[in-house]
Amino acid sequence: MQISSEEKVFEEQKLKKTRKLIDDEVKKSEDKLLEGFEEYDYDDEYKDDFMKAALIERYQQRIRNLKAIRPNPYFARVDFIEEGSTKKDAFYLGKEMVTDMKTLEQVVVDWRAPVADLYYEGRLGEAEYDCPEGIIRGEIKLKRQYVFEDGEIKDLMDIDITTNDEMLQPFLAVNSDTRLKNIVSTIQAEQNKIIRATMWKPLVVQGVARKW
Repeated sequence: MQISSEEKVFEEQKLKKTRKLIDDEVKKSEDKLLEGFEEYDYDDEYKDDFMKAALIERYQQRIRNLKAIRPNPYFARVDFIEEGSTKKDAFYLGKEMVTDMKTLEQVVVDWRAPVADLYYEGRLGEAEYDCPEGIIRGEIKLKRQYVFEDGEIKDLMDIDITTNDEMLQPFLAVNSDTRLKNIVSTIQAEQNKIIRATMWKPLVVQGVARKW
């Protein structure tokens, strides 16, 4: 499907906004590391040191993750109207959640979140996903994939089924390390079911391993 020039401008603005939010959170987290965590002082010195060390590691890991995704903050978008509502929600999916710290809005949803099932398994039209609140039904209005190059949007594609060969081939052409990092954007419906299967029940995966 052809993407209009207006849509391309909107997507470029969305990318700039998302990167600004990433930069803001990185700066805030780095400032917090410099300030320390004195508010977590306890009577028990061991407990105090353990808590602060855990917080420092958490903040440092978050900073590393945000810096890693900044060039490619997301790889897909799903527009969904929940049953009984007229509001269209646009979910941008990425390898790491990005939040607007002022409004607490999730600007980018982690690909492991339940709502991501709409992208991996849903098709345009009626769809549903299972989450802690129960089964959410509605309609998928748009599924879009993004290709980034040198930090800019190289290509946009509106699709119905995930994943098409045109989108998959560029990922298979790169070296294995990069391929593994990008594979979350090319997971297909059957693979998604396996990934999200409960760990409390036996699961048999039948097939031959393939070496690219």
